[in-house]
Amino acid sequence: MMESRAAAAFEALKSLLDANGKRHWIREGSPTDDAPHPLWAHLVPPALRAFVARCGYPSILAPGLQLAFVPLHLQPTIGLAEAGFDWHLYKALLQAAVRRANGAFFAGSDLSDVGGWCLRLDGEEPRVWEIEESLALSQKKPASFDDWCIARIEKVRRKALAAGTGAKKPRKQNASDPADELSLYAGSASYYPTAVTPDARWPNGKVKSEGAFKDDKPEGPFRFFFMTGAPLASGHFENGVRQGTWQYHLPPSHTEDASEKRLWGRGEVKDGLEEGLWTGTDEWSPVERARVFHAGVLQELSAPPTR
Repeated sequence: MMESRAAAAFEALKSLLDANGKRHWIREGSPTDDAPHPLWAHLVPPALRAFVARCGYPSILAPGLQLAFVPLHLQPTIGLAEAGFDWHLYKALLQAAVRRANGAFFAGSDLSDVGGWCLRLDGEEPRVWEIEESLALSQKKPASFDDWCIARIEKVRRKALAAGTGAKKPRKQNASDPADELSLYAGSASYYPTAVTPDARWPNGKVKSEGAFKDDKPEGPFRFFFMTGAPLASGHFENGVRQGTWQYHLPPSHTEDASEKRLWGRGEVKDGLEEGLWTGTDEWSPVERARVFHAGVLQELSAPPTR
């Protein structure tokens, strides 16, 4: 396991807070070898894994700065919206293991409203993006996990030094711990499978997909379904990986007629992720829209080109 600069900084902060009578500004975690969900693992850098192995999932409860680290195995349950996608569609694609995630929520300031920070691929390395109400905000210079974590630890260190030594008995900490809200998500982890499997079913018993398998991997044409049984997605697999033309449907509740099965989009998939031009509609209107993707991330949303 690699060394963790963030873990070293956090342990130094604990010593400082002890000396200043402000240990109540943090809640310690227990070191763990917790592993991320396979469809989120590409977003979890070694630096975060090393931090968790040394510090677990602590909380920072300093005045004006409260955050809790989210257990890696719970990341799928804290649903992040994805630009360009209908929220219910994107969530269903993840719960059916149709595609991997674009963002991994790793620290929360307000878990009930999905506010905090996530990791997204920015070039070759996952970078930290701020989250408000489940949507990642555009960042000018996203930081690495270590740099992001050390910057917040430094803020707490400065607050502690400015407040001085706590010779008096520490006052009761009034700030609530965001980690207390993790119980909202603990029961949903099983909804996110690690791969497309034969006979996969939703909690209500309805099938998630139909298609053939070769060497335990999906192969050839496949269809996926929402929990209601309505069509979700369809396309082809090659050696267990989505390739070629795919199409996604909006949830029936997003159309005027539940039997309408409106197409959200049709386009190309390369190595499991949307690539290039996708045309379809959205949850607000049946008017055709065009979306341009690169490696599964929306690049442009506009009216379709004139034919």
